[in-house]
Amino acid sequence: MRRRGIPPLPLLPMGGEGGGLLPTIKTGGFPAAVLFTLTIFALPAGAAPPALSLTDDDLRRDAVVRAVEKARPTVVNVNTEEEVAVSPFGGGGDPIFERYFRDFFEAAPRRRVASRSLGSGVIVDPRGYILTNEHVVARASRISVTLADERTFQAKLVGTDPDHDLAVIKVDAKEPLPAVETGDSDHLLIGEKVIAIGNPFGLSHTVTTGVVSATRRSIRTGQGRLYYDFVQTDAAINPGNSGGPLLDITGRMIGVNTAVYSEGMGIGFAIPAAVARRVVEDLVRYGQVQAVWVGLAVGDARSDQETGAGQRPRGGLPVLRVAEGSPAARAGLAEGDLIFAVGGAEVRSAGEFHHRVGRHGVGETVAITVRRGKTALDLSVRTEQFSAKVAGTIAWEWLGLSVKSSRAGMAVSKVRNGGPAAQIGLEPGDLILQVGGEEISTDDEFARGVMLAIQRGAFPMLVQRGRRGYFITLPLRRTAT
Repeated sequence: MRRRGIPPLPLLPMGGEGGGLLPTIKTGGFPAAVLFTLTIFALPAGAAPPALSLTDDDLRRDAVVRAVEKARPTVVNVNTEEEVAVSPFGGGGDPIFERYFRDFFEAAPRRRVASRSLGSGVIVDPRGYILTNEHVVARASRISVTLADERTFQAKLVGTDPDHDLAVIKVDAKEPLPAVETGDSDHLLIGEKVIAIGNPFGLSHTVTTGVVSATRRSIRTGQGRLYYDFVQTDAAINPGNSGGPLLDITGRMIGVNTAVYSEGMGIGFAIPAAVARRVVEDLVRYGQVQAVWVGLAVGDARSDQETGAGQRPRGGLPVLRVAEGSPAARAGLAEGDLIFAVGGAEVRSAGEFHHRVGRHGVGETVAITVRRGKTALDLSVRTEQFSAKVAGTIAWEWLGLSVKSSRAGMAVSKVRNGGPAAQIGLEPGDLILQVGGEEISTDDEFARGVMLAIQRGAFPMLVQRGRRGYFITLPLRRTAT
């Protein structure tokens, strides 16, 4: 019995012996759909479907696998040995105590203890230059490197940059080594997939994946050191991963893994490749990172207490001092200006300002956005090297003192009447043991300490007079004379 309104389907005879009938809809000519139907129904019982043209390996080799295969030969295992000399008197880390016994008991025997550590590295130059973390190799007396093909080389230290926790070591191979390709870390996408390769807990060439959780993170280590501009990821980064590459999905390095932040659960950090690139160039060329500045000191943005309860900070970093004849002075920057951005990126602290400036090499131009009253200004400032000579000039103009190197430290040689040093009571003959938390005994170390003090917004110093030590802090702001 037919259903009303539905026409009967025409029947098409099947070829072959015995024939048969299959329903189809005529479309003018032999219908293509029938061929597919015939193919399905013509398979013998239990027969397997036709084989795919792609192999199983092709199906499993997705973007992550291809990225790992591309970068894996550039990742190395870094083993270090350190001989630690232990003072027979102890000292508890007191620098004055240690210097006292060093001066009077240099001949006393010291117990030496061997210490070993493990980290990762990545080949950044076919000539054998390898990038790793500074804390992996800083105090090593012996460094060995194992490549992905299990060849082992003794490595020499080229240079370190404690401010960015980066170091470069070098191995001498008979042929060019595979080097990692560097990606763009300045335009990372929050949520994009990333891959970490390293040697966590001694397990070589371990791969973990995750996403970019955030960028421009600032973190403080257990030693109190503050690092800026980190890439945050949920890819597992554990002890031993330090120095290995963080890759994008194309296999290019967009960061250097670091395990300086140990309190995080499921949080890892990497130093941006853009920062690492500049550090590598300086370490390979000069053996150290050239400190750069533009000739000014800035303070942090105003706090809620300064703007009133319930109000947002006014924003902008106040310019505290501008060095006479410096690039900043020539560009027109003045004390009291408020700085909002460096190189198009917003800056939120004095340390971050100096970090953004420090990403540029000597002689490069930095774009600085300032506000003067109600007027916004975009100024171009050329960087210059912060040398020992510059540090000496700043110490006299801003602090009111001159120093000279001595066997025990940097000795105050002259104090300017009415200057900050004179006002706080410093006298010629005082010994400056630390500036900015860094021990100093040479002109270059003094210059580094002054630069760190400028970056941190004040001049904290450890001064020794006779057998007594005093922690004092000199202001950055201009004082009346």
